[in-house]
Amino acid sequence: IELPQRYSEPVRVECEVCIGAKLNSRSLLPRFKGYNLADIMNFTLEQSLAVFEIHRLIANRIIRACQFGLGYVQLGQGMDSLSGGELQRLNLTIELKRSNLEGAWFILTHPSTGLHGPDISILGELMKVMTERGATFILVENREEFLPFADHVIEF
Repeated sequence: IELPQRYSEPVRVECEVCIGAKLNSRSLLPRFKGYNLADIMNFTLEQSLAVFEIHRLIANRIIRACQFGLGYVQLGQGMDSLSGGELQRLNLTIELKRSNLEGAWFILTHPSTGLHGPDISILGELMKVMTERGATFILVENREEFLPFADHVIEF
């Protein structure tokens, strides 16, 4: 039985002015190393390192995100398009800008959601770096891959 389709496929119409860049023409005029803002926002984090390598403040934050497996994320990518695990890693790498994490508590519920085995190891390494700087983590998780990163385990 074939059911009739209730809704049509989404229609995407690009703006004639910005051609999908979501920026007005004035915003597209300034150039940095030959790139306009739309070009830069389409770069992955790894690609953007070459553009911002001499700007240590920017480069250091990008390097941290790449170090913890987020190099494929685009600078202009919407937060709603990231998985829960990617969002958690991104938020945690942002916290690394703090020089002292003493007293900082992070509660992660099912941080493995949307993550593959290697990504779980990367998240574990990120938590290890942060705990060495004073952070405390509480994880609500049912996957055993996090056990090597735990100081204490409470089973229910």
